[in-house]
Amino acid sequence: MRLFFQFLFSIVFTLSASLAVAETVIVITDSANHVTNIPSKTRVIELDKPLQLHEKLSANLPSDPEQATKIAKTRLATTANELQKALQDVVDAWALGVAKLPAVVVGKYVVYGVTDVTHATALIHAYQAEEQHQ
Repeated sequence: MRLFFQFLFSIVFTLSASLAVAETVIVITDSANHVTNIPSKTRVIELDKPLQLHEKLSANLPSDPEQATKIAKTRLATTANELQKALQDVVDAWALGVAKLPAVVVGKYVVYGVTDVTHATALIHAYQAEEQHQ
């Protein structure tokens, strides 16, 4: 019977670990906080991206309002989807309740101030494993 429970525990632990690895990793940062070692399929949210896009849209516009409007509309047509995504990212980061940058979020867990994303996710997974043992 004891072997059965050990076997069952190992299966549950393995499944839990597999699910933890499969969770979405979200990195929330800005242009002042460079992050490294970002695994593929990681969602990266740059909080100042909308401002960067706004500056790009309005850069070097002529002083003539009609010409400026025409150029701005052309630029906006090519970056509208990117701007919409950047604004949605900011809303999503706000909804997650992130308090500091950079932040690495996996499920309900957050690591602040770690710029190496692989290291931050390893910290989260180690904490999850420790939490499961308790």
